[in-house]
Amino acid sequence: MDATMTADADIEQQVSENFSAARTAIFDAARDAKRSPDDVTLVAVSKVQ
Repeated sequence: MDATMTADADIEQQVSENFSAARTAIFDAARDAKRSPDDVTLVAVSKVQ
């Protein structure tokens, strides 16, 4: 595997972990507020410099 493929795999893994953490935080916050997590919309925003 070359360096680019390794970097891409690392980025994909990090994005996956961040998404999972965000979903868990949404679920926990919704539960604490006695709301359904399905009532929450997660919106992704990207910035290119």
